[in-house]
Amino acid sequence: MAERRSGYAPGVCMPAAMLWPDFLTGQETAPVRVLLIDDDEFVRRVIAQELLSDMRIQLEGQADSIREGRKLLATHEFDVLMVDLRLSDGMGFELIDEARNHHSNGEIIVISALEDDSHVLRAFELGATGYLLKNAWLQSFAEAVLHVVNGGAAITPGSRGGCCTG
Repeated sequence: MAERRSGYAPGVCMPAAMLWPDFLTGQETAPVRVLLIDDDEFVRRVIAQELLSDMRIQLEGQADSIREGRKLLATHEFDVLMVDLRLSDGMGFELIDEARNHHSNGEIIVISALEDDSHVLRAFELGATGYLLKNAWLQSFAEAVLHVVNGGAAITPGSRGGCCTG
C-alpha cells in the first residue's frame, strides 16, 4: 500500500502555498513584508486576516491615516505597500508618492472603492503596480501581493482606468 504524504488523501492536491516555486519571492523562510494602510477598520481587518493566513507574507504594520502611514514608512522596511486612496486625513496619493521616493524598490497596491479613470490613472502614474477594488468579489489580496513582488501587476477587472481600452 502506498504511503500518504503530508496527510493528504490520494487524489487530493496539496494547497497552492506548498506548491510555490522556490525561485519566486515570498517563501516561508523569507516572507514578503507588507504594510497596510486603510482607515476602514473592517476592511483592514479582513485584508490583514487574509495576509496573516499566508506563511509567504509577513504583515509588518498597519495604519489608519496618512499621519500614521508616514510613521510606518519611516520606521519599517517593506516589499509591498497596500494603501487606500481615501483616508480620514487626506488622499493616499501622498503616501504613494512618499513611498516611491523613499522606498523605490517597494511595490505599491492601491485598495480602494474609487474606480473612476482619473484615480486609477493617477495611482499608476505615481508608481502603483496594482489597483484592487474593495467591492470586487473573488479576489485574493495575498495573491495580489505575491504577483506584484514577483514582477506582475494586480488589477481588479474593470478598474483599467481607460489605460487598456481601445
